Amino acid sequence: MDRPLRLSMGVGASPSPAVTEEAADESEVARVRRVMRLLPLASIAVAGALFLAARAFLELPHGTILRAVVVQGVNLGGLTEPQARDTLDSLADSLARRTVLLSLPGGTVPVTLGELGVEPDVDGAVALALAAGRGAGAWARVRERTRSLVVQRRLPLPMRVRRAQALRLLRRVADAAEQSPIGATVELVDGQVVVHPGQPGRIVDLEATLARIEEAFAAAPGPDAIEVAVLPKPALLEPSILAGFGVLGHFHTRFSLRAANRSENIRLATRALNDTILLPGEEFSLNGATGPRTRERGYRLAGVYNGTQADVGYGGGVCQVSTTVYNAAALAGQAITERHRHMRPVPYVAPGRDATVSWGTADLRFRNVTPAPLIIKAWVAGDTVHVALLGRKRVVAPARLSRWDGQRVGTTSRPAPF
Repeated sequence: MDRPLRLSMGVGASPSPAVTEEAADESEVARVRRVMRLLPLASIAVAGALFLAARAFLELPHGTILRAVVVQGVNLGGLTEPQARDTLDSLADSLARRTVLLSLPGGTVPVTLGELGVEPDVDGAVALALAAGRGAGAWARVRERTRSLVVQRRLPLPMRVRRAQALRLLRRVADAAEQSPIGATVELVDGQVVVHPGQPGRIVDLEATLARIEEAFAAAPGPDAIEVAVLPKPALLEPSILAGFGVLGHFHTRFSLRAANRSENIRLATRALNDTILLPGEEFSLNGATGPRTRERGYRLAGVYNGTQADVGYGGGVCQVSTTVYNAAALAGQAITERHRHMRPVPYVAPGRDATVSWGTADLRFRNVTPAPLIIKAWVAGDTVHVALLGRKRVVAPARLSRWDGQRVGTTSRPAPF
């Protein structure tokens, strides 16, 4: 019977090559498996470290402005809120001294921004700077803060205008810049109305100018000049308005040049009335036109009526001017709204056609019933006082002048200059 063959290896015998390679492979596999098991943990650790590093690098401390934030050329990056406010306050002081020009027709007016009431909104600028890099969304914040590492964040410097202060300055400028219009003038030449053109004026549109300033200085630095809004100011009378004007009513009375004081009173009252303009519907008042007839105003003592008695008072003779105006207005077809007769006849007009006045108690009034302005021309030529009413001609039935002309008639107990 055969016995199994036994192989034995003595001390010092070497393993076969196949066995050695197999053992090496198993060892390498084990090492790879250990690395694979540790890789996720390592990745998490690395990611966590990077996150913590990025957070520490990009995190903004409370009340600190993002790096590289620039406002009006001033870098506020890394400053705290109080530091940024102090920095912008210094900038505001500098801007307040900056000069701008207010442009007007014919010249310019230099003013400082401080005088104009224009100032930086420091609180608004600090709020904008603090908001940079603190937007909604984590990724948006990270992106904005990362971008600040290489690019400056330039923010506007908001400005504001103190309206009351700006308007006070603009009113002073307007007082010097505005021009009153020169109205067209009229004169009577051989009974014909001759029109001489005037010249328009100009006014400053304060609200429009203020709106331009607010728009121009919404943010610094703003322009170097602002054009002031100017509007033309038309004259009350323009040639187009006076087209077709003619004499609607003319009346004259005579006086004695030997009565020097009375003659001077007539001249004063006539000059006060001349070139009076009544717009459609406006009422004329002789007392309003001449004012009180006092010595301080140049009127002299002359004959007056005190009821039915002759007397002396300042302004004697003005009633003759009033009578002349009344007759011219009646001939022109105007609405006589107040008129008083003397209590005794006067020598310069037919009975019933007079109109007395006395300051404070009796007046002569009439209303312009035409659709156009009415111009009163009054003048003295030698010993004659003339009054003409100029207006747009239309078909008017002149008032019938008689003692009982239907107008308001009254008497006064106070002295009335005759």
